[in-house]
Amino acid sequence: MEIPLKDLDPVDITKFKVCNFLVNVLSQMYEQWQKTPLGFKWIPSSTCLYDHGYHINDFTFGELIWSEFLTPNGILHKEPFGCIIKHHTSASQYLIFRGSKSLPDFVKDLEIKLLPYRAPTLNPPSNINIGKGWWGIYNGLRISLIEKLRKIETDIPLTISGHSLGSALATLATPEAIALGFQVEHFNSASPKVGDFNFKHYYDTLRVLNSSTGRLLDSFRLVNTSDFVPDFPFGNTGYEHVGIRIFFEARYGDEEKNHDPCCCYGYAIDHPADPVNPNCGWA
Repeated sequence: MEIPLKDLDPVDITKFKVCNFLVNVLSQMYEQWQKTPLGFKWIPSSTCLYDHGYHINDFTFGELIWSEFLTPNGILHKEPFGCIIKHHTSASQYLIFRGSKSLPDFVKDLEIKLLPYRAPTLNPPSNINIGKGWWGIYNGLRISLIEKLRKIETDIPLTISGHSLGSALATLATPEAIALGFQVEHFNSASPKVGDFNFKHYYDTLRVLNSSTGRLLDSFRLVNTSDFVPDFPFGNTGYEHVGIRIFFEARYGDEEKNHDPCCCYGYAIDHPADPVNPNCGWA
């Protein structure tokens, strides 16, 4: 199923807006860490022009979620990727992951061999497979993520979101949260394919688990049709997408701009009927 962004329910567009704001905050977090890796203390901020009416002070930001993973040459690498965030007045809570930033991130993105996946929920289908690189990064943060999820309320729906690599991590975090009893809304942007057909089938079954425990409530995947990342891995690789495809077209003649979470995706969410940004002032 697919829906043009301009035809998406305004309630769901609003959810994409807050997720996009928080994704850009997490992107800025990485930039802060790069500038002061020693003694790093995160001060949440956003430099994106498209804040969708939100402000840092509207939210409480939890501890950062770090991943430790092996690079292909066997070196242990550690980076901050995500955060659990609560809105002050709406009682909404979010799990947000930023996209690829470092060379090790981009190298892991290219590890597309499918590996067996052990699902965290009960009675999953058999023979599920997911991408090696994304599992490597996710597995490196999984224990920390579970510890942090166990500290927040399961009677409030949890919105899980990310951009690009962050979307792959968000997709893998969704069944993890459901296994812990959360009702999950999944709002991704620029997501690559994460697993095979059996993973897609398993993911779809998360909608019909017992409502007294965890369940997948909504699943949307925002795609710029001019962005090649959502088509990755390319060709007949055995991978399948999950979630309802929400699409727009914003062609800038440059893949980095077509993929940008702020000036491309952020602008499109604010202007769903006319998503091409005429004067962002690309950094």
